[in-house]
Amino acid sequence: MRIDINFIESNFEKFNHDYFEDKLPKPKFAIGRAKMILGSLNYKTKHTLFGSKRFDYTIRLSVYYDQSEWQYLNTLLHEMLHYYISLNNIKDTSAHGKVFRSMMNNLNKKYNWELSVSTKLQTLNIAVKRAPVERLVLAAESNGNDYYLSVINPGYVRYIDNIFCKAPNIKSHKWYIAKDEYFNSFRQVRSPRARKVSKKIYDEKVSILEPFILV
Repeated sequence: MRIDINFIESNFEKFNHDYFEDKLPKPKFAIGRAKMILGSLNYKTKHTLFGSKRFDYTIRLSVYYDQSEWQYLNTLLHEMLHYYISLNNIKDTSAHGKVFRSMMNNLNKKYNWELSVSTKLQTLNIAVKRAPVERLVLAAESNGNDYYLSVINPGYVRYIDNIFCKAPNIKSHKWYIAKDEYFNSFRQVRSPRARKVSKKIYDEKVSILEPFILV
């Protein structure tokens, strides 16, 4: 699932009403691509002779991984707990100390959430997978009934297509968009190079790929 700022804002408002009595001022919202942390709470601090004050809060969620709606909501609610504690200057034993854990456990037990003490990947108790990578794939068949697949650098599509159109030993070739992990081991090339595959693999992959039409 892909999220946007509206997703974060609307669910923040819902959680604020349901769990925080609408007492949390709306912070800024941001989307990032952090690899190791799925969510974060950021703020600025102003120091004076009378102490320090936190302001300009931002809740940020990472979209580096392809997560479910449920996973994003757990991460958002996790960061809102940090926001509540920070905003109200509540002293805790650590970043995920007794106060945080008490609030977290209450939400998990009472409302069946799956909050954990960290949004770092190492400690997540829900599965997360990396978003699929789109690749431009050339599939070609030779006059000798050999089959080839190649991952092409998008900037060289016209150049390579022209070569294959003129190649006397190529019976047909077509372009596709692939998200299949099968192509993870392919190098993205800028010249007419391809990997020879069996007809079975060729037919299997071509059948599930999204056609790409050159215009």
